[in-house]
Amino acid sequence: MEFNQEVLESIQSPLNLSTFSEYFTPAQVKNSIRRSSTKKAPGNDLITQPLLVNLPRKTLVLLTSIYNAMLRITYFPTAWKRATVILIKKPNKPAKDPKSYRPISLLPLFGKIFERLLLPKLLGYLDRLIPDFQFGFRSGHSCPQQLHRVIDEILQAFENKEVCSGLFIDTELAFDRVWHEGLMYKLKDSLPDTYYRLLLSYLTDRSFVVRCCGALSEPRKIRASVPQGSVFGPVLYLIYVSDLPTHASNTLAMYADDIAIISRHRDGRTSSLCLQQHAASLEDWNDKWRLRVNPLKSVRTTFTYRRKYENDPVLLHGCRIPENEATKYLGVTLDKRMTFGPHITELIKRLRNRIRELKPLLSKQSPLNLATKRLLYLSLIRPIWQYASGLFGAASDSQIKRLQTQQNRVLRMITDAP
Repeated sequence: MEFNQEVLESIQSPLNLSTFSEYFTPAQVKNSIRRSSTKKAPGNDLITQPLLVNLPRKTLVLLTSIYNAMLRITYFPTAWKRATVILIKKPNKPAKDPKSYRPISLLPLFGKIFERLLLPKLLGYLDRLIPDFQFGFRSGHSCPQQLHRVIDEILQAFENKEVCSGLFIDTELAFDRVWHEGLMYKLKDSLPDTYYRLLLSYLTDRSFVVRCCGALSEPRKIRASVPQGSVFGPVLYLIYVSDLPTHASNTLAMYADDIAIISRHRDGRTSSLCLQQHAASLEDWNDKWRLRVNPLKSVRTTFTYRRKYENDPVLLHGCRIPENEATKYLGVTLDKRMTFGPHITELIKRLRNRIRELKPLLSKQSPLNLATKRLLYLSLIRPIWQYASGLFGAASDSQIKRLQTQQNRVLRMITDAP
């Protein structure tokens, strides 16, 4: 309660009054419109990018004036804070479970254009707050690069004959649980007061309706979360989790809300102890900032060549983390001996299913020419095995050959080779 009061007092404390020194130009607004996706669904105003891309000069100047007025008075219009939420089913999840759906906020395009204009200015202040172990939503960072960090730690443990324990944490509804007051508390000392007041207006009095089967729900107030589908949302989330606790003996890897903690030591019980200490500090942090993890969906995997080793359980919020021989992290299955066998087996299964679906278009009887077949292969088949393929260096020749066999099969089908 004392901390909550401290947060509220900080947000409500007086701010210095200043103005923006740099405003937007019509050329910048036009460029922001052009950079908007042509394929994004519209918000409640039904305005899409193709409608705005050819605005006459006079209208563009008026729109620029509106955006600059928003900067002067540090106000984000309420009409642009009303989201239409659609539900996208997560893959391989039961359709009848509400938790199987990912909420996507469809926001008015005018608001997103403004966000895109302002984002580079915000990043000039906020980018330094994002820790090096966070690779999500960052330019020059990717899933394979974060995977490389994790795999490199495991392989170094193998070289040093250490036991490597990995804790892969499932965060529940991470984006939807962001505490607005807590976020603004973290931002207050890092932003000029003008940007701070504008973001406070951006997060205040947000509302949404849910669209399902052509019907709209009653509007509801948004009391927490960063809008999924917005431009600011990913960056605000990264700032919110930027002070996630670390541990001197562990390696922390994050890709947005995907968290991996790696601990290596010659003694398995010591690595378990380091994981437990890190998990305990993570519990306290979650309680403080109102986030939640699911211990039963989290996974602990011990990577080692040893047949026998001592290992203690790791508890998170009083629940024992399940221990598996392998775990999937950022789309790659990591097994305890790092053979990549289970991952390649999964890839082969997906490749066979995709080839079976496309066989009428790729086989000898297909009316398509070779160039079109090649395009189908490059866009729909090759990406399945190509993702993070540079990390398979530890796999044996026999495992790689299994993938090559599937590759040869589809290439023979495309070229009508025997």
